[in-house]
Amino acid sequence: MGYFDTKKGIEEYIKRSQGWGGQKLINVLKKYLPKKSTLLELGMGPGRDFDILKKTYIATGSDGSKAFLDRYKKKNKTAEIVRLDVVIFLQTGGLTAFILIRCCTICQQRISKNPYAGKKMS
Repeated sequence: MGYFDTKKGIEEYIKRSQGWGGQKLINVLKKYLPKKSTLLELGMGPGRDFDILKKTYIATGSDGSKAFLDRYKKKNKTAEIVRLDVVIFLQTGGLTAFILIRCCTICQQRISKNPYAGKKMS
């Protein structure tokens, strides 16, 4: 059992991650991905960014942690969420396009250095 598979682990993460958010990345996404597009958020954690994405897109949230998904589903009974092992998903494919939104500075820096950043998606 891993850190994110326990109630204590997810509560510690939620407390530690207060103030983190992907709004800056979501604003960039909105420039290139039309409203009502279908997307999959990988690693939604407590669902902060997923809640924002659902307002603009047909979004499905995912996480490898059953504890995170159960917690989110209690408050959002009709939400489209799936338990997903991202490593296996990336190896097997299955969707035409997906977007990874993460709530961390490291990922934001990586995305801003991405050579494809700023190019329209077709």
